Amino acid sequence: SSDLMVGVGSAVSMCYRTLYIGTGADMHVCLTNYGHCNYVSGKHACIFYDENTKHYELLNYSEHGTTVDNVLYSCDFSEKTTPTPPSSVVAKVQNVIKRHKSRKPEPPPAPDRKS
Repeated sequence: SSDLMVGVGSAVSMCYRTLYIGTGADMHVCLTNYGHCNYVSGKHACIFYDENTKHYELLNYSEHGTTVDNVLYSCDFSEKTTPTPPSSVVAKVQNVIKRHKSRKPEPPPAPDRKS
């Protein structure tokens, strides 16, 4: 085992449902108090307690990502492509389905009465 203790420091109380972490002076946990890192943002992340699920969640706000237990949580900054429009055949089929769904159902035929 290693004597290196990464990320170990004094406990920080979480007084509210959210705990903001970053280098900004207005953060609940100001990381500049723990040393310098080139990959920390002013508003880096937030630990959020969800009252419904009773779970804590990590919200990453940093372009650098946030690593917890060797798992990287990051934002997706990749360029998004717009979906290609459906082919004319697909569009025609979708229109037929749409028209069929919007039609009023026909009443059932009256039963035959024999005397």
